[in-house]
Amino acid sequence: MSVMTYTQPRPRNAFGNTALALTFVGGLAVATAILLSPSALYLALPLLAASLVLSIVGLTRSSAPKTASIAALVFSVVLAAAAPVTWGVVNILTLIQR
Repeated sequence: MSVMTYTQPRPRNAFGNTALALTFVGGLAVATAILLSPSALYLALPLLAASLVLSIVGLTRSSAPKTASIAALVFSVVLAAAAPVTWGVVNILTLIQR
């Protein structure tokens, strides 16, 4: 006769996973803003701000794993800081070439 044991399911961090997904979409919007259309920054920056807020909420959850929240926090801050700077440099270089 075998003994059945119950194992707890791994907890998930829905806020961290959502923040990571928003960061990914925001990163695609930043790349689009740099390469194709500067107006994509109007979509990218609110997405990255929402990702920042959700990642902070995910970090405050006590029982959830924090890996996705930390990754989303780091990437959203880096992308939000680098997007306008990179976009400006690309525009300046474009003006210099004309």
